[in-house]
Amino acid sequence: MRTSRSTVNSAPGQESWRVRLFRAEERTEPRGAGVLLHRRYVVSCAHVVLPPREQVEWGAGSVRAVRSVRPYDDLYVDFPGAGGAAGPIRVRVVDGRLLPPRAGRGGDLVLLELEREPGEEVQPVRLHRQIPARGAPVQVTGYPPDLLGGERAGTVLLGLGDPESLAGVSGGADEGRRPASGWVTLDLEGMRAPIRQGYSGAGVVHAGTGRVIGLLTHRPGRRGSALPADRLEHASLIPTETVQRELRLDELGITVTGVRAVAGDIARPARASARRESAAGSGDPGLRRRLVRWLDGEFDALPVEVVYVREGHGDLDTLRQTLLAADRELQSREGGAGAPAAPRTAGPFAGPLTGTIDFAVDATGRTASGLIRRFAERAGLTAEVPAPRYPEPTSPHPETTPPHPGPASPHPDPTSPHPGPTSPHPGPTSPRPAATPQHPDTAHPHPDP
Repeated sequence: MRTSRSTVNSAPGQESWRVRLFRAEERTEPRGAGVLLHRRYVVSCAHVVLPPREQVEWGAGSVRAVRSVRPYDDLYVDFPGAGGAAGPIRVRVVDGRLLPPRAGRGGDLVLLELEREPGEEVQPVRLHRQIPARGAPVQVTGYPPDLLGGERAGTVLLGLGDPESLAGVSGGADEGRRPASGWVTLDLEGMRAPIRQGYSGAGVVHAGTGRVIGLLTHRPGRRGSALPADRLEHASLIPTETVQRELRLDELGITVTGVRAVAGDIARPARASARRESAAGSGDPGLRRRLVRWLDGEFDALPVEVVYVREGHGDLDTLRQTLLAADRELQSREGGAGAPAAPRTAGPFAGPLTGTIDFAVDATGRTASGLIRRFAERAGLTAEVPAPRYPEPTSPHPETTPPHPGPASPHPDPTSPHPGPTSPHPGPTSPRPAATPQHPDTAHPHPDP
């Protein structure tokens, strides 16, 4: 597939939030890139700040090997887009915000704190939530050793995937090539400016909206490696929602923008019901499996899955929890295992793949035009939403500054107060408007409690 393309219509690194990361003050060999999210914080990839070799230690009383990782202690950043006026500035790893790469399970993120704030010529940027749709054009700027000023490359998104899933070694024995990280593969074929060393940690900019929708992580292929995944050259988008969850940015007052995949009026009841179900052992595994097969887009799943559930019934909790487990941002932080009702294990009770829900909202009381606007914002569509032909009833949910972003069914059943997912999961890469609850994003005036 030769869909990639290089874009050179603007100067590399012209945005002042772009970060070049290196060891020692000489700046002779950049380690990689990063994004300034706050006057004092930079986000990048963990492997950029870690030595190439990691010592393996055995934990006391444990049969599992644990990597002991110690980042470089002489890390500096500067801001090429500011014309060299800001930097170099020393940085340190924020305690608890270093996540080494986890084979087939994501990670590879780090949050760095600047020793001092840069000048006013440097301005931070906010990460943005947006559906990473298949075929979406994106741009990245990296700092390879032979081009210290940076180079810009353009490519397209190919859908869910990581090195382990592409090599057929991710997940358990029953999972085969199931991508478990929620990362999105970038097309590397046919690029005139290839992604290479020095690009990892770069902000991935959606070419249509100009928003930073996540970070790029790059792994060069190593011929002769005993591990199949290590033999593949691979570049992935780590979406904003994953960065937000893994690094717990909200705890530091770092906000992101955009509509959440799963709206708050789905997530809050789901978490409450999960606590009840964990004690009562309730829930319908048959319904959960049906939903998981639809979300994962399995070969025998129907293009449209209609699910009817009753108010106050356990099936509604199962529906909510399964959607929550598929959300990159709101699923459980413990090992990325998902909500309690939909654990990420192999076999018939497996939860959905991370990132298989793009849009979910409770459509009760909402207008069609309001739902369209929400989905358009979530998908990064810029065309004006046409006004309704006939006046619509007043909605209890304000649509101008919506407190909840999330998915909506294009054809909600008027007889059911909680329509289930009604649109297919069109493959692991394209927008999937699902049906039911929704969540407010951090940029809205009424954030989730």
